Amino acid sequence: MKTILIMRHAKSDWNTGEKDFDRPLNPRGLKAAPEMAAFLLAQNKIPDLIIASPAERAKATCFLVKEKLNFQGQILWNPLFYFGNEDNMFDALFQLDDTIHCVLMIGHNPTVENFVSKLTVDYKPMPTATIVSVVANINSWSNLKYFENAIQWTQSPKKQ
Repeated sequence: MKTILIMRHAKSDWNTGEKDFDRPLNPRGLKAAPEMAAFLLAQNKIPDLIIASPAERAKATCFLVKEKLNFQGQILWNPLFYFGNEDNMFDALFQLDDTIHCVLMIGHNPTVENFVSKLTVDYKPMPTATIVSVVANINSWSNLKYFENAIQWTQSPKKQ
């Protein structure tokens, strides 16, 4: 059994004049990311690995989650989580070592919504900082397939 935690980055600040890639989190995003990490702790969902977009808002989300979880594992920055599509997220999973049982992926819309839809056939709207937990009934990441996995739960900051 493998668990895929898919998170949309927390709310960013559109008023800084930065390029899209460099936009920071706004105050709401700075509050929501650790709240969502606290929810992961309450669910006992600590990832073995984090893969995230290198865009500033995703990195900031990742670091806030990492700090709240006291995460000591590896973080991989995947530029295709910013520039690519849901197939790039799937490919990142397909290449994981089988000793990894739970992975947190932090990305952007519409890619994260499309990814959840293709993994599970269920569309889930993902406002900023939302996390969807998907369970795959597999022992090896190389056996992961689209449309054959189940959503375990969905949590967004507004539900907190």
